[in-house]
Order: sequence, then C-alpha cells, then structure tokens
Amino acid sequence: MKKYIFLSLLALIISGFVVSCNEGGNEIPVTSITKISACVRDSFRTTMVYNGDMLQELNLYINDKLRSESKIEYLLTTIRCEVNGITYEIFLDNTRGGARAKEVTARVNGALLNNVEYFYDDQNRIEKACYERLGGVDDGGPKIRWIIYTYNGNDIIEVDDAGTNYTLNLSSEENTGSVCNVLDFSGAPISTQYIINPDLYYLNIYGKPVGYLPQGQTIERNSSNNLTRVGKYRYEY
Repeated sequence: MKKYIFLSLLALIISGFVVSCNEGGNEIPVTSITKISACVRDSFRTTMVYNGDMLQELNLYINDKLRSESKIEYLLTTIRCEVNGITYEIFLDNTRGGARAKEVTARVNGALLNNVEYFYDDQNRIEKACYERLGGVDDGGPKIRWIIYTYNGNDIIEVDDAGTNYTLNLSSEENTGSVCNVLDFSGAPISTQYIINPDLYYLNIYGKPVGYLPQGQTIERNSSNNLTRVGKYRYEY
C-alpha cells in the first residue's frame, strides 16, 4: 500500500497536478507539454523516456555521441537530475493545482555553480528571475543579475537580460502542445542558457509556456498537426 501511494505521488508531480502539503499555497492552472520522444537543436539531441505520463529519463547526444544519461528523481518538494555533468536540484513552489520551479541550483562535482530564483505573474508566466553566479568562469560582471519579462498580449515579449533589452515578436501560429521553448528565440544569453534552461524545459517547471510561436521561423507540422520543426528545433513523437 505504501509503495502504491508513493508511485501515485510521483505521477501527480510530473503531470503538473501536485498539491502542496501546505493548503495555503497559491492555486495555479494545470499546464501540460505533449510527450515527445526527441528534441534536436543544432548538434544536440535530447531523447526522452517516459513511464506512463512521467518523464523518467533524459539522454543527451552531441554530434550523435551519447554524452549523458539522466534518471529523473522525484521527491516530495524537489526534482533532481544530472545533464552533461551538471547536477540540477529543482525546488518546487508552494502551489496547489500545477507545479512550477521556485528555485533551481546547479552543481558540478558537488560545487555550487549557480542559482536561479523565479517569480511569476497572475497568469503563471515567469515575470522575473534572479540569477546568481557562484562558480565557474568569471566574466567580470556582477554575481547577481535580474532578468525581467514583459508580455504585450500575444504579440511581443520584451526581455530585460541584466540590463540589455531583447524583443521577441510572436506570430499567430499556436505553440501546439507547448513543445517549443519559445523564449529561447529571444537571443538573450542569460535568459536562454540559465533561466529557461533548454535541457530542463520538458520537465514542465517554468510556469505557463508561451502560447504562440516566434515570427520569422520555419514551422513544420505532421499530419496530426503536431509541431515537427520550429526554426533550429526539430521534434519527434
């Protein structure tokens, strides 16, 4: 009986239906990302293995060579995984309904590399994030940097990437199944590498995904209207 309860809890977390033990947690809508078997971008290919609705494993290939295999570990209030030598610990926000990241830490060989704290608007979209660099390459910039997202309906997203502004124009094409990591097309370096980490996107931890695709990108769909390509990204089902 205990094993059944534990497995049921894991399934609820990954599908976005986790309910906080604290009944005072904010209630947020449940969002989902259509299960894909692989996402390809440039020389990177990430394959996904599921157990029912639960993402169980992420395998990263670079230039068709296996770089890392990551088993996803689901705990009551955290998710842990290792991708390409970086260990991530995702601390879940105190919410009811859907699940989202409150804080994500990255470590290399046990040493803390960086930390990101997330803040959301009333539509469950990332509104701002605090990125703190704690190790690794020092570019001479401040250790703490703020990233701010401003949404203009379904047309434009402005990204203030630690003081440098980027504009992401959206098209009328829907992000079917939310499989496209739309904010990656902003070109904002901190946002696209650390805030919306492309290796972690399919864990569905970043609140409400952007609902429309970026302008000026090649878009392809299969006969079932599933997205198979958006710009540099290709998707397999």
